[in-house]
Amino acid sequence: MNKLQIIIIPLLLLVQTLFSQTKEIKGDTAYWYKRNVEFRKTLDLKDFEKSEDDFNFRFWNHGQVIEISKDSSVINGVIVNYIYHTKKANRSQTETFTNKILLTSKQSQNVYNIVQNSKILELPSDKNIEKWSQGMDGITYIVEHSNKESYWQKNYWTPSSQDSIPEAIIVMDLVKEISDTLKLKEVYTKFKET
Repeated sequence: MNKLQIIIIPLLLLVQTLFSQTKEIKGDTAYWYKRNVEFRKTLDLKDFEKSEDDFNFRFWNHGQVIEISKDSSVINGVIVNYIYHTKKANRSQTETFTNKILLTSKQSQNVYNIVQNSKILELPSDKNIEKWSQGMDGITYIVEHSNKESYWQKNYWTPSSQDSIPEAIIVMDLVKEISDTLKLKEVYTKFKET
């Protein structure tokens, strides 16, 4: 081997190792995590596991995804509306219709502040909360967040039916504040009408 090969080969191995590292994954990574990895691609959402942003937050509402990212002092956000459509002629073919709405810097900052002021980032997934019951119907809210080192995915099945346990109130307050701030119901209704 010549001297150039001796230098290049270890350098290439180092670069490969650095770029192939992923974040530590925490939270509930059973069913919803696997489903969301594929669905995230369909909706063209940011890959939080690979993102180098200081902070990322994603909230899955019924038919909507709210995503906030902070890098340095810049905060950006987006609402992604989605709905499934099955053609009558061929019931086996389903399409996903989407639209993205960029949030203003003020809206992004407001949602960022709501998230930071809530205790959602400290809250574990529902399966790790004592007395949180599970079910098959109702609404499951999904929260994802990441920083430079870690990625979390958390699920909360129907917090309104959890007998007012403190953790359920944190989730319900977050849902209400984000929904009211971004007028999510009105935004989704307009999307469905188109």
